Amino acid sequence: MKIKRLYKKEIDFIYKKYVVNHFDEDELRPLKSIKYLYKKKLYKCFKAVVDNVTVGYAFFYVNGDDILLDYFGIIDKYRSKGYGSLFLRKILKKLKKKTIYIEVEDPDFSINENDRFIRERRINFYSRNGVYLSDLKVLLFDVNYRIMTSKSNDYETTKNHFLNMYISMMPLRNFEKNVVVY
Repeated sequence: MKIKRLYKKEIDFIYKKYVVNHFDEDELRPLKSIKYLYKKKLYKCFKAVVDNVTVGYAFFYVNGDDILLDYFGIIDKYRSKGYGSLFLRKILKKLKKKTIYIEVEDPDFSINENDRFIRERRINFYSRNGVYLSDLKVLLFDVNYRIMTSKSNDYETTKNHFLNMYISMMPLRNFEKNVVVY
């Protein structure tokens, strides 16, 4: 597996074909926002390639040494083949000097047992691949998340770095209205 950078046209294609189908509408950052952040060099996108075929993607918001994994996905027909774990481990290795933050939907706010199973499975996937589940819980744009990190930091450190990332990516009034830590 090779990790290759995505450029503008590929980002559009991956977002429109896969991201919008892999994530709930309330989890989607507008493509316009991604393009704006990309142009400002605050957003990076990568693809996982096996035998010259794209099997997955990862979109990141970058704020110095803190990185938010905004979207991570494996294209449907390549799932359950180990590509997700391999891709994530390669990303973690490539970015080992940085701290990666991952928002996972909080299982305590599941709408049913199947939803809870999916949320817990996602947390277990990241945990198996070297990501830590922090004690930080946040309400972002009306969605409850648990925060996972690539480094085992204490609550206050995780909270401060995570909040600084969000403050840097949006106007203060939007931050105050849409980001709640509990």
